[in-house]
Amino acid sequence: MNSSTEQPADPSILLVDDDPGILKAVSWVLADEGYQVASTSDSHQALETLERNGFRLVITDLAMPDTDGFTLLRKAKDLNPGTRVIVMTANQEPKSRAEAFVLRADGYLLKPFDIMDLKNQVSRCLQSLEKA
Repeated sequence: MNSSTEQPADPSILLVDDDPGILKAVSWVLADEGYQVASTSDSHQALETLERNGFRLVITDLAMPDTDGFTLLRKAKDLNPGTRVIVMTANQEPKSRAEAFVLRADGYLLKPFDIMDLKNQVSRCLQSLEKA
């Protein structure tokens, strides 16, 4: 963990993406920042995990087989309105971004995204929980 940055004691982050490369890279970046990350490429498993465990932050791809990221976003907010959700997508359609924010997404990353943007959005989301 970067000692110059204060992090919440034990943030729980659920990372969902059907691309194993994205899962590995984002998990590594977040773990390097000191976060505890659960990750899955299976959207059905992600839904089950959301129901069983409380997560402070969910980072999900929008385009996945079976269950899309919008469904995960809705489910996370239905289970706990305080859960923060960042969506990732390669879809550059403005409609996609607008729909994510209508569904109360707390962040939006357009793939390929800048690692600093990811870190900043995660930090902002988790800090907003500390203030709530």
